[in-house]
Amino acid sequence: MWRAFAVFYCLLATFGAVLGGYVLASRPVWTSAIGLSLASVAFVMVLLTAVGLVAYAFKLNAPPYGLWRPLSWIIGVYQLLVSLLSVVRFAQMYSAVPAGSDVGVTNLIWLVLGLALNYFSWLGVWRHGQRMAQQPAPAG
Repeated sequence: MWRAFAVFYCLLATFGAVLGGYVLASRPVWTSAIGLSLASVAFVMVLLTAVGLVAYAFKLNAPPYGLWRPLSWIIGVYQLLVSLLSVVRFAQMYSAVPAGSDVGVTNLIWLVLGLALNYFSWLGVWRHGQRMAQQPAPAG
């Protein structure tokens, strides 16, 4: 299951990067420096999460443990913030939906899918960190 999820996450990240690059390139006026830097941070975090998921799913010792430990904490905080922002965005959108509309249900489905993706991404990265912590230190 983890291998399929890691491949799915990498494909989704690639699709998101291509789509995001296309949207940014097609805008007549570039976004602000803050927006561009936040997009860059998000891209780096998604890339690091993909590395962790692939390393866990395929039992690789990808980043060294000394480097992976702080990265896994940063990725965990990032996933938590993205999840919280998703919930806040859902609450704002839900309050603006007129009564009797199906938009609220659609937003709820997207929220649940987004939170599940964030949770399983975090879980894979956390499990990879736990596996690396249990390995003996290299000699030398």
